[in-house]
Amino acid sequence: MELNEQKYTERQVALFEQIGSEYKTNINKEKIKFNVLFWLLQVVLVGGAIFGFVSNNIFIGVICLAIVVFDVLSVYRKRLDQFKKMEESSDYETGLFAAGKCKKVIGYNKRYVESLKKSTSFISILIIVFGGLMLYQGFTTKGLEASSLKVVEGTLSQNIYDGRDAEGVTDPVNLKAYVVPISQTEDLKFVYAIVPNIENSFKFDEYKNYVSGLDVNTIQNVKLSYLDQNKEGAKEGYMYVFGITINDQEFMNADEAINAYNAMMDKSKLNSMIFGGVLLGAGVVLFAFPYVYKLFTSKKAQEIEVIQLTYTDEEKIQVGEIIEKEKQAREEELAKMKEAREALPIEEQEALLNTVIRTKKKSSSLIINLVIGLLGIGAIVFGLIKDLEFKFLMIVLGAILIVIAIYSLVDYFMSYFELSGDKLRIHKLTKTNELSVDEIAKIDFTQGNYALIDVLDQPIVYIPASLINADELIKNLAKRGITTTFDIK
Repeated sequence: MELNEQKYTERQVALFEQIGSEYKTNINKEKIKFNVLFWLLQVVLVGGAIFGFVSNNIFIGVICLAIVVFDVLSVYRKRLDQFKKMEESSDYETGLFAAGKCKKVIGYNKRYVESLKKSTSFISILIIVFGGLMLYQGFTTKGLEASSLKVVEGTLSQNIYDGRDAEGVTDPVNLKAYVVPISQTEDLKFVYAIVPNIENSFKFDEYKNYVSGLDVNTIQNVKLSYLDQNKEGAKEGYMYVFGITINDQEFMNADEAINAYNAMMDKSKLNSMIFGGVLLGAGVVLFAFPYVYKLFTSKKAQEIEVIQLTYTDEEKIQVGEIIEKEKQAREEELAKMKEAREALPIEEQEALLNTVIRTKKKSSSLIINLVIGLLGIGAIVFGLIKDLEFKFLMIVLGAILIVIAIYSLVDYFMSYFELSGDKLRIHKLTKTNELSVDEIAKIDFTQGNYALIDVLDQPIVYIPASLINADELIKNLAKRGITTTFDIK
């Protein structure tokens, strides 16, 4: 029996070639399937973005659009490149890739269900949390009552600005339309403005005719009923106006404005509850999907899974004998490497053993983590100080970003590789593993990582080549006689 580089038998190689050939034959169907599902998902996300913007859930709209942009610019392109690579590869190489997707391979269904659980659990919980928060927001948002309004009286301090351009069209940039200025003490700079979307309650044309041609300083006895939007002690900001009376002439009735405002809020609440309910339901369905899928597919899987890619009992015995021989050969090679190292001048041996090399991540990753943390703090602060319909979502998003930033920062400072003497220590957060240099048979370079290989030709650990001092660490190991399968610069 002979084994190839990946330790597969001739029988296994033939099966991989068969799987690869079948995959290439059906690759156009795979492309169509991928495109249909991919663009269907994008349509759903765009629909979610439109719904979010229309229902004033700006946060949801932005998130949906961001996912669409990422999918189109990254996911879609990578998948197309993957299809192209599979078409150009040999049947065996394609089979290595496609074996994990082949339903005929024994154990496929079990592995697929486990991967579903891993991929859907976090996403479904996140969707459930967002849906629950939107439902909570919808249920707890209360309407405005007249008793919650305050009254300010004074004299108009300047000409009215109604937020409209020369053609009378409302300026979309200035959402605080129809500002009614009123004189105040010098230390107060509040701007009284009508709530957007209820400006129809304001008799603007009558008001404009009334003040037209008059000196604003002579328009006294102005009474505004407003909702105090500022925290105690604040001296400036926006106050939302619901009632306007000048010299006992009413230009905006508080009860009518409150009713219009509450109607607008009821619509927003309904939209939040509908969208929250849909998210909550989708999250529950997504969480349960792997278990339901397993229930309905397990029996059928046993019938169609006929390809055994693992070793047979007979192959295990033969492969074991081959690996044992290779192990002995490796150990003999390691012994020779050790002898060669010991034959070096004492000064050179001591220099190699006394050198301490520690890797660390690049400062750019630290900056990125700090930015993520600051964005999280900003989102929480913004959600707390601003009266936003999606404040809970902002706070949750901020908390998630802060957790990610904290974990990444801890990992930045507490995860590294250290070569000291004849020991290689692998630090990962609070956990440390120690490896003897004599256990390393050779070093490969694959996918941007240095792979340290043992005597059984199995990877012990991967060291990212992007780490600072990773090259120096590998050079030191090479000087000790450890074989490298690549050129060291």
